[in-house]
Amino acid sequence: MSADPAAAVQEVGAGFGEITVSRRLGDGPRRVTTKRVASREGRQWLRAEVAELPANLKLITGRLDKTGMMVGASFNGYVATYAESPGWVQLRATVNRSKFITMQQRWVDFVFSFADRVDPGYGQVTYSYDRGKSVVEETTQPRTPEKWRRNPAITIGRCRETLRGYSWLTVLAQELADRVGGADTLRATGAFSQVRQLERGGVGLLVTDNLQDYTEQTAEPAFRVLAPLLPPGEPFTAYRSPMRPPVIVVSADPASVPEAG
Repeated sequence: MSADPAAAVQEVGAGFGEITVSRRLGDGPRRVTTKRVASREGRQWLRAEVAELPANLKLITGRLDKTGMMVGASFNGYVATYAESPGWVQLRATVNRSKFITMQQRWVDFVFSFADRVDPGYGQVTYSYDRGKSVVEETTQPRTPEKWRRNPAITIGRCRETLRGYSWLTVLAQELADRVGGADTLRATGAFSQVRQLERGGVGLLVTDNLQDYTEQTAEPAFRVLAPLLPPGEPFTAYRSPMRPPVIVVSADPASVPEAG
């Protein structure tokens, strides 16, 4: 591990950011990790680093306390790759819920505008789960032997074949959108407040205009529309700790939902 020499003493309360890059050593599980301050020099270093995609990249921003430690993280961003899903990149960002609510439309526009520039396999805006799991993956029975149903390292590589999950905002791969009739058919269901055909393929779906209106009840019509694309299995929410992020999931097996038509 190496540190950025630009990590000089800064004023208490000053904005601060840290970049972490991890690379695999050969084909094994071992990794080498390097950290830099998110300064001008750090950003220049990062540009060179991403020329060859790392295994993981993390950006955290916050403010400094009187001891020089970063507190009150305002943004966490991640880039991850998985050996089990070669050729795929997972992008994740986590922000405080109250801060998100105040600028949620800007986030929606950002997600859709970014998706317009690529041909996405999957996208979501939901509560933060380990390794960016979907709500379906988060609530899959932990003892389920089929890892492709619950492990993002595997489900990411299959996201054009099986929908990983559904949420307040969901981005469908074009291959999956076509299986349920495409953007016009999805719009006609009335299950979504917004349906956007993305420029390079894929469809963006927003269930309610305000995240605070997204509940199990408002999610159910969208769930039923998307059920033919989801993996089978009733969600498992028993014994869930109140300290973990909430899940908004319809308590039904997608395989039990009759297809429209």
